[in-house]
Amino acid sequence: MTKCIITVLVEDRSDIPGLRPEHGRALLLDIRGEKWLFNTGQTDLVAENARRRGIDLRDLRGIILSHG
Repeated sequence: MTKCIITVLVEDRSDIPGLRPEHGRALLLDIRGEKWLFNTGQTDLVAENARRRGIDLRDLRGIILSHG
């Protein structure tokens, strides 16, 4: 079974200290060491929250959009 680590970067409500909430959702998926961004949120808040969590978005393998 493949292990996938899911990290919340943007969500409507954030109970995670230091993260700002925004309508929508953006998740970082770490699948066998490859990092994928699932959705991006509505603004650049995803980049700010990633930085606050110590995540460098330049390490992404790609971006997955669930809808337009």
